[in-house]
Amino acid sequence: MFEKFTESAIKSITNSRQEAKRLEFGYVQLEHLFLGILHDRFSTTSLLLSKFNIDLKKARRVVEKIIGRGYSNIPLEEVSFSMEVMEVISNSVSLANQFSKEAVSSEIILLAILKSNKHSIKKLINELNLDVEAIETEIKLFWNDDKFVPIDEKLPEHYSPKYLTNLAKIVLDCAREETIKQGHIFIGTEQLLLCLSKTNYNSISSKLLSKFSLDEMTIRLEINRIVGKGSGTNLDLLCNTSMLEKSLEFAWIEAKRFNYAKIGTGHLLAGVTSIDNCTSGYILKYFGIDPEQVRWDILDILRKNPDSSEPDIQL
Repeated sequence: MFEKFTESAIKSITNSRQEAKRLEFGYVQLEHLFLGILHDRFSTTSLLLSKFNIDLKKARRVVEKIIGRGYSNIPLEEVSFSMEVMEVISNSVSLANQFSKEAVSSEIILLAILKSNKHSIKKLINELNLDVEAIETEIKLFWNDDKFVPIDEKLPEHYSPKYLTNLAKIVLDCAREETIKQGHIFIGTEQLLLCLSKTNYNSISSKLLSKFSLDEMTIRLEINRIVGKGSGTNLDLLCNTSMLEKSLEFAWIEAKRFNYAKIGTGHLLAGVTSIDNCTSGYILKYFGIDPEQVRWDILDILRKNPDSSEPDIQL
């Protein structure tokens, strides 16, 4: 039945049974399938939904509020699928054909759920303040049908620091040092944005940010205004914020989507501008800069220079 489903789609369906079991239902409803999609927080679909401020914890609260809890205590392997879920899975195959996709991905299952006429799904959309059209647009942009290059199967699914270019490593190390200087223990998107803007690295990211009239000093002053000075850094506790982790996953997605084997500073900038509700996004918006415009401008540059993760060009 699932020959035409990607691994992520199958995982989403499998995880939906766990979500149904968790709420003590004997069968999977569409709401459980929605939660199943969010189960892997680093999956493409979860990362895309995080741009709309949706995560598994938040979605679970809303789903339980809408459909409540069941009364079943049957084993997980006996949890079945409702007719509505089977219908959506069938519709996902049709949607995949409509989008000229060879297989059903978790993104397509998400769209099939959101396009359902079920009253509780409409309520879920309202409760989570989801813009279905915006989500579909974001998914299509991710697919980027016109210029999509198949990903090399050898490339890993998730971000790893070993795939950074030398310059990108320097920039991330810089973000770490900036966090220590500021007396904080969490390395955030704001520190990464600051280091991406430093002109002494002569990076493609600093060149693009300069084009938007954004420089190191301007960003530094704004960071001081927003987060101020910390009380000191305990190096044993120093780590990335969840937002920075997400932005690094997005950077890897953008790199491997166009078959880059390395993450450059341009990809880091694309990643850090992919999340709307983070400090770097607030900084850009404060100066009247649309993070999405920065993201697509840097991606356009990278697409036009496919031979280098760090293209040496003048803007």
